[in-house]
Amino acid sequence: MRTGWAAAVVCAAGLAGAQEPAYMDAATHPAQGQAYVRALGYAAEYDAAGPEARRQALELKLAYGVRSSTALLLESEWARREGGGETDSGFVRAGLLLKQRVMRKDLGPLDTWRASVLAGVDLPGEEGVRESTHVSPRLGVATTAILGRHGLNGQADWTGRIGEDDRFRLNGSYLYRLAPATYAVDTRGAWYAVAEWLNEATTGGDWRSDAAMGLLYEARAWAAEIGLRLPLAQDGLPELRQEVVIGLRWLP
Repeated sequence: MRTGWAAAVVCAAGLAGAQEPAYMDAATHPAQGQAYVRALGYAAEYDAAGPEARRQALELKLAYGVRSSTALLLESEWARREGGGETDSGFVRAGLLLKQRVMRKDLGPLDTWRASVLAGVDLPGEEGVRESTHVSPRLGVATTAILGRHGLNGQADWTGRIGEDDRFRLNGSYLYRLAPATYAVDTRGAWYAVAEWLNEATTGGDWRSDAAMGLLYEARAWAAEIGLRLPLAQDGLPELRQEVVIGLRWLP
């Protein structure tokens, strides 16, 4: 009995270690010397009167564990934009970040509360689709709590842009484990319902608030997700109608 309980704890810890919502950072880290890859595909529609009517994007993320509490993150994003009778495509940006865990409180065999800080830069992409024309410094913090079947994430970050408006993001999310109700030795994966509250503002006074909901399945070595993002309110930023996201992760 004791052996079975211990095996279930190991299984559950591995499944819970990679809990991340689709749109925001979480305080999760690969182990030292391990890496995980994540691919996200987006398809969005905007108000036709805005600067773009449709946008498709592919984002790739690689996280490598330098130490158990330190990770190196590499990000790249490619996009295709249509609007105003024009179509542009190319690399939007490339990011290089260092992620450092600054707090970890294990509250039980499975429950935990962690926080990490992130610092790095975004490199500009190709003309027509890039977000900025200069190297943009980034600084942020993310926190994650796993309490039984409940997962909570919070994120705040800043992106500085030379000669342009800086960008701030403040996001939160809630994950609920739909199944299994409890982990067992033979547990192969877990289903989660995901809800996110996403907020963005610039120093120029533009802002937007969106909501996202989705479904996440995490197995021991991979995870898959699908979600829908919808607008709540906005002023000055492109007016989103809806966006669908599909993701796949390969876990260490």
